[in-house]
Amino acid sequence: MAKLACFLFLLALGQTFAARSSGGNSPDVVVRDFGFDSGRTSSASRGSSISSSRGSIWDDADDDFSTPKIQAWPGGIVPYEISSDISSTNAAALKRMFQDISDKTCVRFVPRTRSDKNYALIQSGNKCSAPLGMSTGSSSSKSSLLSSSSSSSTGTPSNIILGQSCFTTTRVARRIMNLLGIPHETSRPDRDDFVEINFSNLRPGYDKQVKQVARSAWLPGVLDVPYDLQSVTQYTDDDIAANTNNWAIRAKSRRNVQLGGDTFSSSDWAKIRKAYNCPSSSFSG
Repeated sequence: MAKLACFLFLLALGQTFAARSSGGNSPDVVVRDFGFDSGRTSSASRGSSISSSRGSIWDDADDDFSTPKIQAWPGGIVPYEISSDISSTNAAALKRMFQDISDKTCVRFVPRTRSDKNYALIQSGNKCSAPLGMSTGSSSSKSSLLSSSSSSSTGTPSNIILGQSCFTTTRVARRIMNLLGIPHETSRPDRDDFVEINFSNLRPGYDKQVKQVARSAWLPGVLDVPYDLQSVTQYTDDDIAANTNNWAIRAKSRRNVQLGGDTFSSSDWAKIRKAYNCPSSSFSG
């Protein structure tokens, strides 16, 4: 009997560890391998969880989220262009992610044509960044990273910069969520009801990354979706802690809960559907 009890205890412990190691995804969330290649030998899917990347130029460095009003992509159509400096492997993985989003929401990613005034331009660089929603002003057109073929064409690009080490499902998914106008979960106005942030232990510059976005700036309906501790956009200690021996962010009421997910959560899909007014009965996931 004692041996049976011991076996059951070890089994439960192993299941708990597996759940926590998965990045906090709910059991019904399937972590799809889109086939991104970050150039790392580690099999970890969360790019920022690899210790050798800490403090490097590949850190998350999103554009300033102090926008007065987030702009959605009209009709849920996102024209895109993938720069030739993105490897064929990662370009294919991006297209698979675009298709997955289209399968689960009413948003559509379409190759850019010269008639598209506003479009998403995905390029290589030395950081992981994306604008919050569709760029319409002149600031994004000033980027020195524009390819010659794109800069010679008229239009306002929404620049997504992906350094080689940014190519993990988590990091790319965050950038695409931002591109669609969905801020990080830690930028919600109700954030402090659900998580605590140790501002004295944030990595340099990350006070901006956890800046809250005013309720008036959010796309309609997104904040109707409850706060999601397992959202792919939810920052973790691995992402923002200066000293990994001390906490930087944790759940407020359940401090043993693993924050963040390795891929889009069901709430992430719900936020996109709300933002783009997708028919509620047409999609699952």
